[in-house]
Amino acid sequence: MGVTAWAAKNLVQDRRVSMAQAQVMLKNAQSKSGFPVVVNDLVLKQLNRYIGTPEGREYMRASLQRMESYRSLVEGKIKQYGAPEELMAVPIVESGYQNLKENGKAGRGAGLWMFIKPTAHRFGLSVDSPDQRLNESLLTDAAMRYLLSNYLRFNDWPLAVLGYNVGEQGVEDAMEDTGARDAWTLIRGGHENDRDYLPSVMAAILIMRNPQSVN
Repeated sequence: MGVTAWAAKNLVQDRRVSMAQAQVMLKNAQSKSGFPVVVNDLVLKQLNRYIGTPEGREYMRASLQRMESYRSLVEGKIKQYGAPEELMAVPIVESGYQNLKENGKAGRGAGLWMFIKPTAHRFGLSVDSPDQRLNESLLTDAAMRYLLSNYLRFNDWPLAVLGYNVGEQGVEDAMEDTGARDAWTLIRGGHENDRDYLPSVMAAILIMRNPQSVN
């Protein structure tokens, strides 16, 4: 590979976002929904995972494109339940807006919102013949109810999203362990299920509101 080609290849790959650039993205992402979108070091790391590599940008572009097919459904459920529109970013992280079947691995979910079987049962969905997690409307309705139940429990959207990943009892245990009610404090204390889950959702919100960042 020639020097010019090598330099061009690395220029394409190196799309890292600075904190100042992330703050500009944050301004474009602000809304009046009550969902506190933030940029910190954890979010910036995930922004650069999505924006800073060709693979990350391709994942985000494909996810945002698929999201448009579900926009009417998801926005409709969000409005029905009076939830913040930022929750549209959750399926970006969960499934890339793909209606995925369960892959048989322990603890893995299914559908746009990747419900595991116990959560599906809890919110009234069957998982066998048929698997109602693959019914996009039913699962989106259940996801809204789950996230809202977390919000009503914790009165905090970041905690509600964290609870979606670690479970409500996981959040309660983390708060008891740390003596804090701040989701970021809990995360920095190691209280996560999927590592960097909440930062990834925050990064997805920022990209969702700044889609040109992954072009």
